[in-house]
Amino acid sequence: MRFLFLALFLFSLPLYSEAQLLQTEGLIDTSLTLEVEPSLPNPEETVTVTLSDYSGLYYGAEVQWYLNDKEIPDTKDNRSVSFTAARLGSSDIIKATLKKPNGAVESITKKITPAYLDIIVEPQTHVPGFYKGRALPSVGSTLNVTALLSNGKMMAPDGLIYTWRINQKVFEGGPLRGRNKISFSSGQESSIIISLQISDSVGNVVAKRGISVNTMQPKLLFYELNALYGTETKALQTLAILGNSASFRAEPYYLDSQTFNFPDIFEWSINGTEFENRSLNPYEVTLEKTGYPGTAELKLHVRNTTQLLQGTQGSIAVSI
Repeated sequence: MRFLFLALFLFSLPLYSEAQLLQTEGLIDTSLTLEVEPSLPNPEETVTVTLSDYSGLYYGAEVQWYLNDKEIPDTKDNRSVSFTAARLGSSDIIKATLKKPNGAVESITKKITPAYLDIIVEPQTHVPGFYKGRALPSVGSTLNVTALLSNGKMMAPDGLIYTWRINQKVFEGGPLRGRNKISFSSGQESSIIISLQISDSVGNVVAKRGISVNTMQPKLLFYELNALYGTETKALQTLAILGNSASFRAEPYYLDSQTFNFPDIFEWSINGTEFENRSLNPYEVTLEKTGYPGTAELKLHVRNTTQLLQGTQGSIAVSI
């Protein structure tokens, strides 16, 4: 009897395992879901909502869609609908109602609140005050980046998790709590891709966005200084000194502010000969006419010796 009991026990094991396996495979999600695309819409962006019934329990049911409690025309029995998301500060309630063949009615709703994520990039590079364009980064320059998230009012960064990526590399190695502001130095790439994903404290994605910023090579232009009107806004290629003297201002574009203010190399020269500039502003120089007519090359060289690509030089022909 003891051997017979052992044999019965051993033969029963495969049957037990098979039963457990079938039960595991039978575990499915019977709930209805509304899938939103895009999952994080911008204000007034086209949104598509799809009804999913993975269980098949609602096979043959009639479907009707409602937006903010109003029936959406011509959507009967559609599995998906599209509409324009609300304005910033407002929300939409989308509802799908299903009527089964037996008369039972089920419904599922979802609240969709648009949010706008703005990424403000502030390259710390120099451009003239009269320049109407924006400052752009150059190789080795510093960029300050700020993320502003709004759903009708500015959302405080406290409690939010920020995952920044610079050219696909995660900034500081991982998510950062409350860090809606970062600073970094640009590399030698021609453009910088900045992407951000914001999540709440439990990991739900709140917003995400990516932008691209082009990098520029620093350049140097010269402008005439007028005693009455100040700095002329048209760059000079050549200039003839008509009076006894003429004043110039050199303007480096896209030069890192640290290099602009504290350059390792700063050299004014005429026809290759360096001279001392006694002006209070090192970027301004005054040339006086001599008794010998001719043309001279006025040149300025400004550079950071640590980051060799962070520098520029330029020249202008001056007729005396």
